[in-house]
Amino acid sequence: MIMKYRPDTVLILVKASPETIRRRMKENPHPRGVLQDKDVEYVLERFEEEYERSLIRKKFTLDTTDATVEETFKDFLKAMEPHFRPIDTLRMLQHKFLKEEIEK
Repeated sequence: MIMKYRPDTVLILVKASPETIRRRMKENPHPRGVLQDKDVEYVLERFEEEYERSLIRKKFTLDTTDATVEETFKDFLKAMEPHFRPIDTLRMLQHKFLKEEIEK
C-alpha cells in the first residue's frame, strides 16, 4: 500500500556500531527505554534484515557511529538530494530566501 499511495517514500536505516549504541545508552539513558545491552547486536541485525527485505526501493543508510548530529544531518541532506521532488527543492529555496530576508 505504501508504494501505491506514497511512491516517493524513502526508507532510511540509521545505525551505529554496537559499542557506540551501548555507550550512548549509558551516557543518555531513556526513562522507559526497552533496548537492553544484551540485545543490541540482535536488534541491529533485525533492522538490517528488514531494511534489505523492504519493497521500498528508494533507500539509503546513515551510519552514525563516528558522526555528530550535525554531520549526520548533512549526510542525510546529501543522500536525500536525488529523492527530492521539484516542489521540495522549491520549498527549501523559499524557506532559505525568507530566512535571509528576516535576518536583514
